Parts: sequence; structure tokens; C-alpha cells
Amino acid sequence: LVTIIGMTTALFAGKSLESAKVYIKDKDWDQAEKYLLEAIDHPKDKWEAAFHLADKIYPRKNDWSKVSEYFSIAETAQSNLKIRPTRNDRKVPIAQAIKASKGRSYVLIYNRTQGFLSLFSSAKSEEMKQKYLEEGILAATSLRNFDSTQPGGFGLLAQFYTFSNDKNGAFENIDALLSLPDIIDEDMVSFYSFGATIALAFKEYDLASQYLEEGLKIDPENIKVK
Repeated sequence: LVTIIGMTTALFAGKSLESAKVYIKDKDWDQAEKYLLEAIDHPKDKWEAAFHLADKIYPRKNDWSKVSEYFSIAETAQSNLKIRPTRNDRKVPIAQAIKASKGRSYVLIYNRTQGFLSLFSSAKSEEMKQKYLEEGILAATSLRNFDSTQPGGFGLLAQFYTFSNDKNGAFENIDALLSLPDIIDEDMVSFYSFGATIALAFKEYDLASQYLEEGLKIDPENIKVK
């Protein structure tokens, strides 16, 4: 009896992923999510199901913590596993598919966060400005948490905190930005110049000079720090 139940469970769980793919093709995202969540319990399908949840379902809900959660599951797949990211794609290693999808998600969050800066700048009332600042901080925090190796989240948070007159928040993110590893010299000069701009906004003139001097040490000819 136990064997029969196990076989039945495996059979129907295996069908869940195929059903999910049909609903993905039809863009019925609610049904696709339902069957993908069922497929997570299948020992052979869970990694591909997790990928599709992170790639197609939760970005549409702006639920980036769920995106990260299911990417973490997908990343535990064996290195030789290949999947089709979409039905029209050829099979590729799942690690390659995850990397590409993460890049797209990062761009989505970044562009959404940048949008709040534009909304803040064009807002006509203090109430709306405050609303967009709060939403921008949440979005930038999601961006930073989604990929803390990238500078975008730190830079945008520093800007939002500056507009919010939150000095500690601004400089915590400037410090984190300047501490990122493996940054090319040109970008690091830009980061120091950006830090100087934030420091000037808070009338921290000595700190602004310090940032500019650090930038000049990297590239004495760069006009951004002259």
C-alpha cells in the first residue's frame, strides 16, 4: 500500500510541472503558481519548478523575497541539470538560466526604484513626496537585498535617505558602496564623486574633500573629481 501511494504521488507530482508549463504558455499565472508549488514536492521536478516560480511568478507580484527564496532552491540542483527557461528556448544548464533570470530581475527592481525618484521629483505636495520616498526606500532595500554585490541598491538608498534628511542612513550606504569588492577604477572614482555629492548635501565639507581626494588618488586626471 505504501509503495502504491508513493508511486501515485510521484506520478501526479510529475504531472504538476507539465500542467504548470501549459498554464505558463497560456499566461494563466494563478494556475501556473498552483501547479509549480505542487511540483516543488517532486524529487526530480523541484529545481525546475523553483526556477519558474522565481523567474515568472513572483516577479509579477514584486515579491522579491520569494524570488530569492525559490532561486535558492533552484541553485541546489545538480550542475548537469538542463532546463528550457521558456518553451521556445533550447535546453541550457540551470545555473546559466538562473544567472540570466537574476540579471533580468535586478534590472526590473532597479528601474522600478528609479521610477520613485522621478515621481518624488515631480510630486506637487509634501504628502506625495513623503509617500514616494517611503516606497522608494522599500524598493531600494529590496534591490540591495536581492543582490548585495551590486552597487545599485546602495546608491539609490543613499539618495532616498538624503532626500529624507536621514544622514546616518545615507552614509551607511555610501560606506557599503565604497566597500564593494572587485570594482573597476573608473566606477570607484564615480562612487567617490557620488559620496562627495552626498556629503555636500549634508554640509559635510571635510568628508566631501576626503572622498574627492580618494578619487584623485585612483585617477588624478578624472574630471569628475576636479
